[in-house]
Amino acid sequence: MIPDNSEDAGRRYCQLRLDAATASGPPHFDYQPLPPRHIRIIELQPGERSDPFRARFIVGSLDEPFEYDGLSYMWGDAAPVDRVVVDGAVIPIAWNLARALEYLRDNMNPEPLRIWIDAICINQHDDAERANQVGLMRLLYRKAECVRIWINEPDLDEESEALAALRKFQVREEEQKFGLGDDPDFWDPILPILENEYWSRAWIQQEIINARFLILHCMNASVIGTTVFEFRRAVELHLTRFIGVYLNISVYVKLWHSDRSPKAQEMFAFHGEARQRYKLIHLLHDKEGLLVSREHDRFYAIMHLAKDYRDGDLAVDYTKSLEQVMVDVATHHISRHQDLEFLLQSFPPIEDYLDSCEGLARPSWIPNCWLGRKDTGAVIASRGMIYSQCSHKSIDMSTMRLSVRGIKIDRLRKLFKSEQIFREMTVVQFWASALGQHLQPYMSDNAAGLPHDIYYTLSSYWLLEDFDHEFLKAALAYLYELNQVAELTNINIVEGNQALLPGWNDNTHAILQQFLIHVSIHNFTLTDKGSFGLTPRSNIREEDEVWMVLGCPHPIVLRQRDDGAYSYVCPAIITGLTDSLMEHEDFEKFTRETQPGEKIGEWRMEDIELV
Repeated sequence: MIPDNSEDAGRRYCQLRLDAATASGPPHFDYQPLPPRHIRIIELQPGERSDPFRARFIVGSLDEPFEYDGLSYMWGDAAPVDRVVVDGAVIPIAWNLARALEYLRDNMNPEPLRIWIDAICINQHDDAERANQVGLMRLLYRKAECVRIWINEPDLDEESEALAALRKFQVREEEQKFGLGDDPDFWDPILPILENEYWSRAWIQQEIINARFLILHCMNASVIGTTVFEFRRAVELHLTRFIGVYLNISVYVKLWHSDRSPKAQEMFAFHGEARQRYKLIHLLHDKEGLLVSREHDRFYAIMHLAKDYRDGDLAVDYTKSLEQVMVDVATHHISRHQDLEFLLQSFPPIEDYLDSCEGLARPSWIPNCWLGRKDTGAVIASRGMIYSQCSHKSIDMSTMRLSVRGIKIDRLRKLFKSEQIFREMTVVQFWASALGQHLQPYMSDNAAGLPHDIYYTLSSYWLLEDFDHEFLKAALAYLYELNQVAELTNINIVEGNQALLPGWNDNTHAILQQFLIHVSIHNFTLTDKGSFGLTPRSNIREEDEVWMVLGCPHPIVLRQRDDGAYSYVCPAIITGLTDSLMEHEDFEKFTRETQPGEKIGEWRMEDIELV
């Protein structure tokens, strides 16, 4: 057991090992090419804390019995601080890996440790070898006897009761708290593990999911991976049971939903047989916040997790640009599914972004989240989607243009924009906004009420088929009544005491909160034909065209360029337009068999290119 976990002590011993390894004057390691489907592992020899790390390489085939462990860790600062002497030559290693080897060697003493470590076992200066090894990653982690997670948290209280309880934790579904106990603060000592930046790494998705057996190491402490999963599941069950109930559950939320951990901790739920639930494009969107050292790994780190990806579908190639890699992803999706569903994830968030991008390599139709850029709006999702198929050969790889076939159904005439965030508005500010002014004529006693397309679009974020739209009508009616009482118009919609009028209840409050969040992350529009619509917050403009294209389940907004091609702007929900199309007697002609120039009711089928 290592008695001093402090960083100062760790760096002091790094220097001692480095000095000892350097004194013997070994050369830098010269990697030799690997045979196909072979990997290197190191056999780390036992030693004291101050002894240099000494190891030998063992080369083995993944197609034959081969015993080794795998290391899952965060690279962190790549500056070398220590060395491993491998077969008489040195390989520099960075701080976090030095810490991992220090503690793992101590944990295994007096036995050697056979383990695969990417920074050592892959020639990091050879892109071809790196690409080949990345292609083997899923198999590599599946074949490992054990995957060892390393988390560097020197402040962990290794003697705490919470850590001892975590080591043997089991969900007790018969208990109200599922085994978590009555005092959530009891678990505070393990928060350093749950909040560590390790959970932000993209690569751990593969490493955790494909492992046959997991052990989490944090300093001198070791925890079986399944108990971490059990703990995570108990917290999720507790939150799910009490969601919507007036209960202080923030202490449990911090255990499950820290700002760094959720994306990767969720993957514990997919460990084993439950893996590969999602399409590749959904994983790219959901995991966009994870950390990578090379941008290409935004895809390569998760490709093997997708249910629609098979080994060899796409070659790992670090010589391509990130944009070219993502065009490959889109091409793969289209060939598999004959649809353009990924367009629902795509919308440029920056004002005048499309104009500034002319001449650049990035296609306008590639989702920002695929490239690691944060979206400012929300992905479109609703009921009433139109399903059709596009050509499986829709992308020109040389120009990165997307060819689509569809019909131009309308044009944007008016945008309901607000400089102020809706959920921060007072009652009077909401009804004075462009959206509020558009809704007001439908709210008076003499009005017939909200038209179907407005009302449906405003509630599109409720995806439940049995959602009672009367809830939204009642909430908006209550908000309108507040605006008729002078002394109530300046209260904050979300935080004010709206119970001053009859009709207020918790359901009204919840509906209004969700509605205001919804309108804060979307734009609302009116088309030339008078249809009310919704788009993500994006660079839409008046006069942009609205199209329905084969393979995309919602209308899309496009902007024509001087050369006749189109820039992609964003998806849209425009209920009036889609309803009229679906109800038309010629709707059955909206297929890829219909040729350019042929009519579908009042609309003409066209082939266009998106740049």
